[in-house]
Amino acid sequence: SPDEAAAYTQRCLRAALAETEQVRMRTMQLRLKALACSTRADAALFSSAGAFRVHRDVVSGISVGFDRVVTCSWDSSVRVFDLLCWQELSPLHVGRGKLSVSRCPILSVALSSCNPGIVGCACRDSCARIWRLDAQSEQELSGHKGAVNDIHFHASQSSVMCTASDDQRVFVWDISLGNRARALKQHTREVTSACFVDGH
Repeated sequence: SPDEAAAYTQRCLRAALAETEQVRMRTMQLRLKALACSTRADAALFSSAGAFRVHRDVVSGISVGFDRVVTCSWDSSVRVFDLLCWQELSPLHVGRGKLSVSRCPILSVALSSCNPGIVGCACRDSCARIWRLDAQSEQELSGHKGAVNDIHFHASQSSVMCTASDDQRVFVWDISLGNRARALKQHTREVTSACFVDGH
């Protein structure tokens, strides 16, 4: 049935993501062990592949996926770097186009796990913003009453995202409609981070 097929696909995706994370962690452990065992502390184990100097203020977030690196800054911009062609894509600026914002520090950035063409950011002006890179279109999500500190996309549902804010709340969003699907109000102080666990 379609429901069983969807459930099976989700289980396979979760298993693949877990396996990828295990390989990444094992590789990191081996590199650290090799460095600790080395008598000359071989710096080549952690050599830089290049430098990415494009922001004009504090770099406040980074997200990696689909051969892309996405960074954000207090300079109100999000930068997307394509690792395959080793070049920067068009920068994204808060307030470009019809949304007029003079300066809006960005506190966190996320690349959608399902769609490499969707980038989201959390902003100090109480809003989250979503860009679709192919259209360079900016979607503003408002509703928080404090700075939005973090943003995270669901691992298997491309339209689901969450945000954490100084207003002591976490919102779960349906970005296909631009609506809040749920508000979590259990915290009694600022919420600094939010993340979906195991695709839930």
